[in-house]
Amino acid sequence: MKASIQKPSHTFLKKRKNFLQRSCFGLHCFLLIISIIFLSQTARSQQPWTYQMTTYDGLPSNTVYWMLKDSKGYMWFGTENGLTRYDGVEFKVYQHEDLMSYDFNSVHEDAEGNIWSHNFDNQIVQIKDDKLSVYDHPIFNQQGYYIEMVVGKHNNIYIKAEKRLLQYFPEQDTFKTIFHKPKTSLSFLTYAEGRLAALISDSTGTLRKYLSYDEANERLNITELTNPMKKRLRTYQIDGQRMLIGDLYSVAENIYTIRNDSIVIFESLKKYDIPGNFKIYNIKLIGSDIWYCTNKGAIRRKDGLILLPGINTANMLQDKDGNLWISSLKKGVFVFTNLNIQLYNTENSELPVSALTSIALDETGNLFLGTSEGRVIHWDTENDIILDEYNTNTGQDISDVFYNPKSQSIWITGMFQFKKGEPKYKQAVKGVAMKQAFTLPNDELLIRSSRYRLNHLNVKDISVFSKEKFSSEWIRQETYVDVKEYCSPKNINIINTIHYEAQKDRIWMALHKNTVINTREGIDTFFLENKTPLEASCFGQSSNGNEMWIGTRKGGFIVVENDTVRLDCRSEQYKSYGEIEQIKHGQEYVWMRTKNALIVVDNQGNILNVYNQESGVPTRDVTDMAIWKNKAWLCTKNGLLSIYHQKSIKTRQSPIPRIRSIQIQGKSVELDTTYELQAHENTIQINFRGISTKPKSDFKYRYRLRDIEDWDTVNRQIEYARYLSLSSGSHTFEFEILGSDSKTLRINFDIATPIWKRLWFILLCALLTILGLYYSYRRHIKRIERRNHYKQQLRSSQLVALRTQMNPHFVFNSLNSIQEFIILNEKMLANEYLSKFSKLMRVYLNHSSKNWVLLDEELEALRLYLELEQLRFEDTKIKLSVDPALDNEEIHIPPLFIQPYVENAFKHGLLHKKTDRKLDVSFKKINQQVLEIVIEDNGVGRKKAIQIKKNRQNTNDSFSITTNQKRLNLLNYNRENSIKVNIFDLTKNNIPSGTRVIIHLPINYHYE
Repeated sequence: MKASIQKPSHTFLKKRKNFLQRSCFGLHCFLLIISIIFLSQTARSQQPWTYQMTTYDGLPSNTVYWMLKDSKGYMWFGTENGLTRYDGVEFKVYQHEDLMSYDFNSVHEDAEGNIWSHNFDNQIVQIKDDKLSVYDHPIFNQQGYYIEMVVGKHNNIYIKAEKRLLQYFPEQDTFKTIFHKPKTSLSFLTYAEGRLAALISDSTGTLRKYLSYDEANERLNITELTNPMKKRLRTYQIDGQRMLIGDLYSVAENIYTIRNDSIVIFESLKKYDIPGNFKIYNIKLIGSDIWYCTNKGAIRRKDGLILLPGINTANMLQDKDGNLWISSLKKGVFVFTNLNIQLYNTENSELPVSALTSIALDETGNLFLGTSEGRVIHWDTENDIILDEYNTNTGQDISDVFYNPKSQSIWITGMFQFKKGEPKYKQAVKGVAMKQAFTLPNDELLIRSSRYRLNHLNVKDISVFSKEKFSSEWIRQETYVDVKEYCSPKNINIINTIHYEAQKDRIWMALHKNTVINTREGIDTFFLENKTPLEASCFGQSSNGNEMWIGTRKGGFIVVENDTVRLDCRSEQYKSYGEIEQIKHGQEYVWMRTKNALIVVDNQGNILNVYNQESGVPTRDVTDMAIWKNKAWLCTKNGLLSIYHQKSIKTRQSPIPRIRSIQIQGKSVELDTTYELQAHENTIQINFRGISTKPKSDFKYRYRLRDIEDWDTVNRQIEYARYLSLSSGSHTFEFEILGSDSKTLRINFDIATPIWKRLWFILLCALLTILGLYYSYRRHIKRIERRNHYKQQLRSSQLVALRTQMNPHFVFNSLNSIQEFIILNEKMLANEYLSKFSKLMRVYLNHSSKNWVLLDEELEALRLYLELEQLRFEDTKIKLSVDPALDNEEIHIPPLFIQPYVENAFKHGLLHKKTDRKLDVSFKKINQQVLEIVIEDNGVGRKKAIQIKKNRQNTNDSFSITTNQKRLNLLNYNRENSIKVNIFDLTKNNIPSGTRVIIHLPINYHYE
């Protein structure tokens, strides 16, 4: 973001200098002091690299009140729109139907790893085993005050409810009062290292006492203030001994503390000279530094460093990786990976252009910066101002800048030579490029101008070739422009990079397939062990000149001392960072740049730190690097990056591997370390994740089934392993994060041997096969005997049907109904009933002589029967529905086959129900071959009917159903397409609610 105070330009500084020289001494000193203050404010505007997380990244709200990193590696946010967990990939918002508000404030973790928080509606929540529980005690809402909560040691939960300080026990939903004075109120509750603290006001709002509670000893201490104050203040217990106090509502001018039972000024905030209303939202102890979270940014007390100036900062924490997290009230969350990483660009400094292409150091540690506009800027690294500019007027990228401190000459791409402090170049050779340059003895200049050419020139006059050739292998040739002679090695077609070793007066040259050392006597190839050629990518000479550090094209590096390899660092650990492009030595450390990382190592090659994208170093955008003492300067496409490396900075923590879920046969199961599975449970998917809240972190996973497969490496975007049809036996799944020191997770799967492969099953199958063959033979004999028997029974049933087709019970009931109508003098009903009864009798007598009838005829008989039953059961709703698609004159069915099931519905179901009786009979075709008949009643059900029947003296079986079952057996005998009858008991709320009979009758059935 842009600085609030603009830095003075180079022109302005020069004018100011001339003015001061003409002024009196007093005015000169005054303006000088103002200038120093102005520059100090300007320097403060440089912001370390930060990564911002907002709703665009999945954060539920840009207003974040509280943050916590738990023991499992998750980040928790109390936001305006929910309590949220972040695992480095996803934001999970926890919800519950009992929540009245999703505004969550403080977030805490207890000793068992459970998360506690509370919302603005005074509800306390707990997240245990990834499930949210809500606690809502009536005392929290007394008088409508907003509660505060802290979680102490041993899972103690403390609540401040305006006039009370309580210890709350959620499982019992009870509390213990620690402090309660009716005419007083407590200020904000704070906690640190086992000590709670709060200020106590009387009924007039005057602060008169302060409260301190020792959690370990359960000792409450109330101290009277010697200087009562009528002011709203907020307490911050930053450690076990120190409590700081800030203004709550008014403009903050001071930070207070309690000393000798008095509120005294701890620090004046005026020294930070921040304009506008200055409010304190939080005070945090980060390491040994005290930070103020304000509406003007986060301020570090020890040096006045302001992070996020102008932003309402709410909370801060530092994780184990050293990342500094700052939450805000409207801008989301900011993550500072390293406060020693600074970015200078056109928005926050004097730099006229952000795209920088090359860099060189002068003798004082200031920088010469090549730009993409043909200019070189001389940059003062102490005051962050421009000292001079050198313009080639070409408008082209400055791919290389070389500075000779001895002659104070600046050489720029295109062979432009400037004198330090003089903006006009002395000489130029426009046709010759400069990729690398070295000053040799005797005023010689060695330049690699391309991948095919080296120029060996005179420093004072670049048009003159050096009289002493560097190597007899070089050939003198005529060339163009002003350079008369240059040297090109024989039989060397590609030169990737060179380095001049002044102590031994020789050139190291990295060629396409090998590395050579070029002396003035000749060219020798440098070999590794067993005459292996070295494919070098870059060179870097130690500060004392005794060692040559050489990066290799396949990754890693070697250290050569006295032409012998002293250190070989080409292991997988080093190769994982990619090919080294630059090696630079600083005061204590060696810096190595690859496309993926900036690596800092010690003299023994041990990696001290790695800066990469997630650290705020966009290494893929870096074009050049320079090292001054323990500070690295990087040219990037977006500005100048500085990194100050300190020994105290820890290497970043490895991601934490987690198994998220396991699915067996497509169904999720509870997480465990061992699973005993059946033979068919052999399709398994393991979903995993590396928990890392590092911004833009990038790592890889690897997993395997031990003893079956090799390690399979996948990117972070692939977070599962799937195995189809695993063989029986024991399998161990192993999962880890590649290149980390985190533990390897293991899950055991024991899959049982399939039953068909077991010996007892094979023997049993053989025995069953023998028995099956014997049973089939016997069944075949019995089938023949049964067929003859059923043929005889069929003939007999035809004679029985002529005599007993009509159910005597139905006839008896019908005559009783007629008698009842006559007794009640219901002549019309009796006459109607008798008429229909006679018609039905004639139909039955007519059908009894037939083997099958048309569906229309059967429907006619069924309608007559239903009409009779309707007269008997007057309050019964009877519905007969026939699918219009049925061809009633083509479909044949057995005569009088449906009536017994309908009669049974009346007799055993509806008869025992007094009201709301219903009967539905439907005919429909479910396909071209099958007619479906459904008879459904809402009677008492079969079980109750049987019970009623048992309670009666007459327990005769249903004649019609018994006869019909016999007919069904005869009709289905020895047929492929048989008639199927299924009877179902209907229930409603586990109470019998009727019976459904479903008959499937083949349409093309023949009943001869």
